[in-house]
Amino acid sequence: MAPSKNPSQYNWIYDELVESEDDLFGRIAYTEYKRHKIQEIKELRKKNGREPTREELEAFQRIASSHQQQEFYRKKAEMLLEAFASEYVAEEKNQLRKEFEVLCRKVQPHSFLRGVGESFVGSLAFTVLWALVLIAFLFSAEGREVIFNIVRTLLQ
Repeated sequence: MAPSKNPSQYNWIYDELVESEDDLFGRIAYTEYKRHKIQEIKELRKKNGREPTREELEAFQRIASSHQQQEFYRKKAEMLLEAFASEYVAEEKNQLRKEFEVLCRKVQPHSFLRGVGESFVGSLAFTVLWALVLIAFLFSAEGREVIFNIVRTLLQ
């Protein structure tokens, strides 16, 4: 025998709002339902000066169980998650911006004189390297012969 959906016997709203164990929207929607129920009980206590009656709770349960109200809980859950995601993304964006600014400060542009000095050192290293290659070529047997032929051709 299937259980009855009588509000006084069992609350089926969790089963209707939460589709699976990993349904985050459904779980938040159910939390919204519980928040609404607590708010309603507090208002009934304040208004009547007593605990809500079984009939008052059943009336709330009928309203909360309606398709429209459950859609409201789902929409509220969706809005809450969207707001959370937007806030999270904004915080991450700010954090990345701060990290980028720190990195930019670390990579400061060099002064003009430092650039000139770096260029001079690079040119000097290139010249020394070519001089070493030329000296190695000149001291090789083939290099001496090539140089000798060039000088003889120029002197003729």
